[in-house]
Amino acid sequence: MSEPQPPEPPRSQDEVVAHVLAELRRRFDVVARAARRVESSDGPAGDAVRAVRDAFRGMRGSPRD
Repeated sequence: MSEPQPPEPPRSQDEVVAHVLAELRRRFDVVARAARRVESSDGPAGDAVRAVRDAFRGMRGSPRD
């Protein structure tokens, strides 16, 4: 049985950036799904998720520094 081959190194800076952004998107999706599950629960975890959600919604449309 042969060993798995390592992935080819990126050929350009664009490939590196694309890979990093894709990985960030995957991780964001995992966190967002977990937050949606906890959001409706009682207790400190649900309170924290709702507070972050509300703060994020409040930042939308505001000018960034």
